[in-house]
Amino acid sequence: MMHVSGHKTQKTFMDCIKPASEEITNEMKLADELEAQVPL
Repeated sequence: MMHVSGHKTQKTFMDCIKPASEEITNEMKLADELEAQVPL
């Protein structure tokens, strides 16, 4: 995967990946909170 993205070290690759995974986690939390607010 690093070869395709052009990253030379694992650190630079992980620095690029981490913000994306944190954003996905935040979006999942928000969706869960919104779902909890919907009355059944």
